[in-house]
Amino acid sequence: MMKKMAEEEAERRRRKPRDWDYKGQFREFNAYYNLSAYDRLPREKFADARRYLEKKMFAGRKGETRRQERNRCIKGVKAIQRKLGIPDARYREILLQLTGKDSLAIMDNEELRKVFRHFQQLQGEAAAEPGLE
Repeated sequence: MMKKMAEEEAERRRRKPRDWDYKGQFREFNAYYNLSAYDRLPREKFADARRYLEKKMFAGRKGETRRQERNRCIKGVKAIQRKLGIPDARYREILLQLTGKDSLAIMDNEELRKVFRHFQQLQGEAAAEPGLE
């Protein structure tokens, strides 16, 4: 699956796959599971690893990489925070309530999406109130 993802990524970039394409996929996998090498993955994590790879493989087909999605969510949350004038202390309280983490930087993509949706709701509610944008 990692080989296929590297080849699809190279194809999207309209070039032939190179060594670093494959190495990058393996490096990201190893980092996700905190491994020194992919073949050190414990047997009991195989099913989870397969789901992770499938999710990653199909996520990349939307045209937006996981990193791009992450950056979009972070920028969106920060923009809404500024627009609504939410103080930093309140902002961090909201993050803690939603995810148990007080910083966007340490959240995974699923948590970022959850926070972004919540901030979009806050923005919608603020826009619906009379006298506000």
